[in-house]
Amino acid sequence: MLSFTRRSVPLLVWTLIAAAGGAAGWSGVRQWHGRLMRGLAGEARRSALVFDAAETHRLEATSADLSSPAYLSVKTRLSLLREIDPAVRSVRLLRCLPGRARVILLADSEPPDSKRISNPGDEFGGAVRSPGLQSILRDGRFAV
Repeated sequence: MLSFTRRSVPLLVWTLIAAAGGAAGWSGVRQWHGRLMRGLAGEARRSALVFDAAETHRLEATSADLSSPAYLSVKTRLSLLREIDPAVRSVRLLRCLPGRARVILLADSEPPDSKRISNPGDEFGGAVRSPGLQSILRDGRFAV
């Protein structure tokens, strides 16, 4: 049978309180992350409606795009999408090259004088670190 001393009871109580708080915090973070990812997926679907597939197919993902009317039109719409929500840092249009397991940039919302601008055809390195994007590349579905 367990025996507790007067000194061990408060330690046990505080340990249980800390464990319960940690579990509740972890659960809250997981729920918040799920809501955030579902919100982002919804925003991505709505934003995709702004672009015509035929138009994006005209983009070559090379420096030649920089002066093409299709690229300039897409770039303008990406900038307008970014301006809708001040919390959004950047909006990008990507192309998946499944045969080579690469994701490249078609256009982004950065102004031409930005230090963070990406050029058409630049590889999107964030694809490797994004479970959601990996899910899209694997089976065409966004997994939260």
